[in-house]
Amino acid sequence: MNILKSYCFSNKKYIDILRIALMADKVFEFIDSNKSRFLDELKTLLKIPSVSADSKYKQDVIGCAKWLVNHLAGLGFEAQLV
Repeated sequence: MNILKSYCFSNKKYIDILRIALMADKVFEFIDSNKSRFLDELKTLLKIPSVSADSKYKQDVIGCAKWLVNHLAGLGFEAQLV
């Protein structure tokens, strides 16, 4: 009986590992198929002058924050400016 329990436990672990591997494959496939879009979104974000201690860039910093809020909301996240 102990051998059977041991076999079932290790078999369950093996199945769990396979499920995780299949999910990882799907994630990497999604990333690969959307690589161009992800890069375009990153380039758009990086073009916004958003890191500055100079107050003349305050509106750019706020604009960047708004872009991020809208982008995250479009992905289904809850986001807000504080």
